Formats: sequence, structure tokens, C-alpha cells
Amino acid sequence: MTDRNNSFFYIANGELFLFDGEKEHAVPSGVAEKYVAHVKDRIRKNEWKESGSGAVFMGTVNPETVESAVASISSKVCCVGFSDDRLIYSLNIDGVCGIYSKRTFRDTDEGIVLSDREYRYSDFDISRDGDICVSAAFAGESHIGIKRRDDADCRMMTEGDSLEIYPVWSKNKKNVICFSGAGLSGADDDRSAEVGEASGRLPFFNMQYDIPVEARERSAFALCSLDIETGEITELRSDNAYDFVKPQTTADGSLWYIKKPFRPGDNGRGFGGCLLDILRAPVRLLGALVGFFNIFTIRYSGKNLTSAGGTKTKKRSEDQICIDGNIISASKELRTNEAKGEKYPGYIPRTFELHRITPENNDVTVKKGVIAYRVTENGVLYSNGTSVVLVNNDGSEELVAKIKDVTFIA
Repeated sequence: MTDRNNSFFYIANGELFLFDGEKEHAVPSGVAEKYVAHVKDRIRKNEWKESGSGAVFMGTVNPETVESAVASISSKVCCVGFSDDRLIYSLNIDGVCGIYSKRTFRDTDEGIVLSDREYRYSDFDISRDGDICVSAAFAGESHIGIKRRDDADCRMMTEGDSLEIYPVWSKNKKNVICFSGAGLSGADDDRSAEVGEASGRLPFFNMQYDIPVEARERSAFALCSLDIETGEITELRSDNAYDFVKPQTTADGSLWYIKKPFRPGDNGRGFGGCLLDILRAPVRLLGALVGFFNIFTIRYSGKNLTSAGGTKTKKRSEDQICIDGNIISASKELRTNEAKGEKYPGYIPRTFELHRITPENNDVTVKKGVIAYRVTENGVLYSNGTSVVLVNNDGSEELVAKIKDVTFIA
């Protein structure tokens, strides 16, 4: 597809890009484009009966426009990989998560690798034989599945109240997968009802198929390995105060990962979060009602319902950045990294550390302030939030590209 020594694919703000060694190229998703076209077509077909005086008379008015419908679409590329001469990527679009393939990065005529209504596929890795290990979410859990090259189905390898993500094939041990795993608390029944109502489906005998894993409290992520022949799971690294995530393996037997602080309140609905939601609920409901009637009034009278020209919304400080699920004070962390003498300072906290476990089982801190990385023949490419930098094998660093908000490098 491209010279992998001088280029790389990356994900930033949920979108996929290619850096060819000189400049960036947006990588289109044929699946996303078809979905957007379908949404536009649906709105246009129903527009005659959802707007105008006839719709007012029939009570079928819908203030949704093509523009607002497209703007409300949630689309996020989750992971990227390669199989033979094809680019493989996973996409979450309005809650439907699948894995797709394309011949070139510009190609929009794509094939389906894995997609169904039961599982939400996200992180994955492809072996040299073309087998795929994948993280598949269902009913508020996430487990490791395997799709063999010549098999159309995905077979689940793990189970239980757990969250297992970032699976990668071992490059020096056959039939071994490394991944990050965490235990999950009991499902939140109130959250289940909330999700069911939002999706248009109601819980049936408390079968919580629509609960996202974010709705459940979890423990810290441990670094684990799975022998798919025996089913044995081995815990390689664990600490209640830290998450061990995004493992990668190399042919020499090294295991790489990112170690970052574990903050229990970040991932679930603790008591404080639930209480705050309860207190905010009336305000949110009132804001939603005002916003709905304001859109309706603008559409049919050309005037705002509110005297100030619209509802006022509290804008989060531009300094507060949410990257890879972490809220970061960009300027504060950037100043800290500058003060520490970083050659290419970024805004990722120094507590986000890139580690390497050597074949001799020595744990070495390679770099601090890392959110994403890729091990190459020449060294390690990493993102610090503001740039992509190469740490050469001799330890020296060189700037590859000034690219912000990169959360995945392939």
C-alpha cells in the first residue's frame, strides 16, 4: 500500500489518516460514507410529511434537518491493521461496531471482515497467518475472540464479568495472545433502563444487551496473556494503582505496554457521579425542551424563541482536552514537560509511561508522556499529544511530524 519504513497510519479524534513521510492524508471510510448517504436519503424522503402546515395539522412535525441529522452521527475509527495487501480498520458508527477492509487508503469500495448485531468489535490484531484476535463487547462486557483466516465466524475465547481489550498476537510464542484485562462490577440497572430508552429498546427481563462497558465500574487493567490451546490466562503485570494497557510484542520476545495511573471514577458511575447526574437532571431536561422548541420556532418563523438568540451553553475550557478517555489539562502538562527538559514536549502527562519487558523479564521505562506508539525496526514511534517522535535504537530522538491528538499509530 505504501512504504511502511517512511510512513504510518494514525488515528486522531476518531478519524483515520496516513502520513506518507511528508504530509497527511485523510483516509475515507466507505462504510461511513454510505451510512451518511442513507441518513440523508431517509430525511429527504420523510421531509414532506414532517415539515410544513400539513405536518403541523397531522401532528407529525419533526424539526430534524439533513444537516442536524448528519451532525448527530457518531463515528469513530478504533483500530487499524494490515493483512497481505489490504488495510483493515474497525469503525464504531452510531453504536454499530464492525471491522472492514480496503485495498488502498483512498478506496471506498470496502469488504466486511466482521460485523453483526450481536457484538461490538473494536481493538484487534492480525497474525502473519491472517488470523485475527479481537476485543468484542456484548451485554456490558468485553472479551477476546478469534477469527481464523478461512473462517467467517468469530469464536469467543474468554468469558465472565470482565473487560478485556487491546489483544495482540505474541510474535515469538505460537497461539499466545497478550491483552489488558479488568474485572467489572455488577451492571447498573438504572443505567440499563436509561440506555434502553435512549436506543428505543426496553430491557427485557433485565437482559442488559445495550449496556456499554463504560456504565460499569472496573478494576485497574492488568497485563495478561492467553494460551488459546489450553485456555490458560496468566497475569504478567498488575497493580491496583495503575492501568497496564496497549501491549505490543516483538520477535525478540519483548513485551511493550503503557503504564498510567488508574482513576476509578473516570470509567464508571460512582456515587458522586450518580448524585451529580440526579441534581443536573432537571436542568438538562429544561435545556432540552427549550432547545427543541427553539429549533421548531426558527424553522417555521425564522426567529429565535429565546431573547438572547438561543440557549446559553457552558463551554468547557479549551485547555481541558479529552484524549483516549482521559481528561488532561494541556497547558499545565505541556509546561511540566518543558520544565523537565523534553526535546519535543507534549501535553501527555509524564505519568503515562512507555515500558518494555525484555526477554530476561527486566522492566525498563523507555519514555514518559506517551499516549500511543509503534515499535519499528529503527526504534519506537510515539505520540506525546502534540507530535509524533521517533526514539532511535541508539536512544536519540527525532521529530517525525507535528500532529496533534494522535491516539493510535500503525
